[in-house]
Amino acid sequence: PTLNWLPAKRKLRDEVTKILTILRHKTLSPEEFKYTIQSVLHSKLRYYLAVVPLLDSELDDIDRRIAHIMKKRMHMAQSCSSPLIFLPDTEYGASLPSIKDTRATALITTAHSLLNDRHSMLGQIIRMRLSHLQESLGWAENSLKTPHLIPRNAWNNHWCARIGILLNRHNATITDSHGFLRSEEHTS
Repeated sequence: PTLNWLPAKRKLRDEVTKILTILRHKTLSPEEFKYTIQSVLHSKLRYYLAVVPLLDSELDDIDRRIAHIMKKRMHMAQSCSSPLIFLPDTEYGASLPSIKDTRATALITTAHSLLNDRHSMLGQIIRMRLSHLQESLGWAENSLKTPHLIPRNAWNNHWCARIGILLNRHNATITDSHGFLRSEEHTS
């Protein structure tokens, strides 16, 4: 791999633009629009986000464009706050999940599954990467148990740090309830 994500990001942006342009010109109710965004656009983005790392600012741009169309569908003023669109119904929002939350959910779910997979090579690799993060931070225990302590600058250097930062944003942790996250030499 070349690690040049620009062509993939450009293709993804073009795909999002194409879908949103089609939806902008359709006469859909807010519920139909929400369903289409979740079933078509979010599904496609979940697939791409598994292999193409997008920055938060790029995801915010996609969410902003979705919110712009959703506000029109709901007959809201364009000056209305876009985050209202992504709030749950209980908080008087439109209950449309943001793509940032969709990415966070997918990554956290993947991390949880892999960390608990004792039988695959990928599970072993992820546990080794978590152990490496612990060592680089100088910690003696699972860093995903206390994600609020992971420094923000670790985001760029470590996948497990990204998981920890996303866990912290959602006030969640991944504890070592099965003893899987101890280093491999201690469990053998």
